[in-house]
Amino acid sequence: MIGSLIPVAVAKRHAAGAVANGVVLDNLLDQAFVKQEYEDDRDRMTVLQLVLFHALIIKETKDACHLMMGGRQEVDLGVVGLHVLWGAANLGDGLEALSKFYRFSSANFRLQLTTEGIYTHLAIQGQNGSDWESVHEDIQLSYLISCLSAYAGRRFPIVRITTRDPSHVSLGTAHYALKAPVLLGPRSEVVFPKACLAMTPAWQPAGDFLWNPVYESLKFLEPPFISPVHTKLTHQDLKIDNLASQNNMAPSTYRRK
Repeated sequence: MIGSLIPVAVAKRHAAGAVANGVVLDNLLDQAFVKQEYEDDRDRMTVLQLVLFHALIIKETKDACHLMMGGRQEVDLGVVGLHVLWGAANLGDGLEALSKFYRFSSANFRLQLTTEGIYTHLAIQGQNGSDWESVHEDIQLSYLISCLSAYAGRRFPIVRITTRDPSHVSLGTAHYALKAPVLLGPRSEVVFPKACLAMTPAWQPAGDFLWNPVYESLKFLEPPFISPVHTKLTHQDLKIDNLASQNNMAPSTYRRK
């Protein structure tokens, strides 16, 4: 176990839509190598395990929004969105282009970029304001900021995070992965220095354009980042057989570990 530890209850909330539609929660946790020793808030997982858990939800539901927004969203939409972001002249242009992209391509949420003085606000908003949407807005925002850490080649500097979710695990403290203070407010957003908009990519994704930026960012979000297996995960690598093979173990042995 490495890095920050998160209550397993967080993962369970993130899987609420999938579980309500028939996905077995214990199977997801088992495949993410999460042990439930106490069956209460004492059970913990790492940021890395949570990323794998989310990937498994997407794999099971075929929905990038975990069945928690107004409708299903193709995973490939995120791939195109990251190409849009990385293809712009700088971060500001990329985020503006990404906002326009989701405005026309996603029926589930919108991104909004505004600047006030020396700070920039990046907000995400679902379509019906439900409790599930407030939880998933935070997930989408966290992954986007994680990708911006890969873009910047370092931990992306966040001033504060606002959530609509009154049960957010980090409310009133530092975010479990992004480390910025989390406040309750009317919309889900992150605030960062306006100067960041002039950034250009310090790192270029190769291969799997959706997951590679996320895994690249983990070395900034959860140091020390120690396993080459984790840095090379793709959709295929989410299978237990592949993970076991890379560690010269039988799948049953790897699952027990």
